[in-house]
Order: sequence, then structure tokens, then C-alpha cells
Amino acid sequence: MTFYWRLKNIPELRDVAARDRREWWCEALVRSRTKRAQRISATIGIAVTVGTVFALNHSDWGLLASLLVVAGVAEWIHHIRYQQPRAREWLRLHIHDEKFD
Repeated sequence: MTFYWRLKNIPELRDVAARDRREWWCEALVRSRTKRAQRISATIGIAVTVGTVFALNHSDWGLLASLLVVAGVAEWIHHIRYQQPRAREWLRLHIHDEKFD
């Protein structure tokens, strides 16, 4: 599994004009997102919100910083493991379409 940091490096987007890559990539992320992926992101968001409220109510800045780092890493791993591969698959199937549905 390869992770691409820049849109210009994603093989499916190499033939797309530079100004259109972001649009294609955002569309691929939205269209390829499953209910499971939405639940994972929502769970991470809820956990961050609850943890932030708890940490702020107890003035525990170390807990807050740790929580934000862990949540960021969890979302990043989710993006690497699930979102980017699914978006690339969507691009492989739809990149030759001239317009979106």
C-alpha cells in the first residue's frame, strides 16, 4: 500500500490538468466514502469533542494535547488505510468521464 502526499504523485491523476486535480480528488473522496468510513470519522469527532470538554473542565492541558494528537493520528491512519485507496479505486473507474453525474 502506497501513500501519496501530493495530488500530482497519485498515478490516477497524473494525466489530469493541474488545476483540475483538486476537484477530481475531492469528488473521489466524497463519492467513495462508505457508511463505515463516515461512522469512523464521526466516532473520532465525538471522542475528540467529549475529551476536549472533559479536559477543559478539569484544566488538564496535557490530556487535551494528548487527545488532539491521538485523534489526529487516528484520522490520518484512517485516511491512509481506507480513504485514499477507495478514492483511488473510484478514480480508476471514473476518471475518463468528462463530467460528474
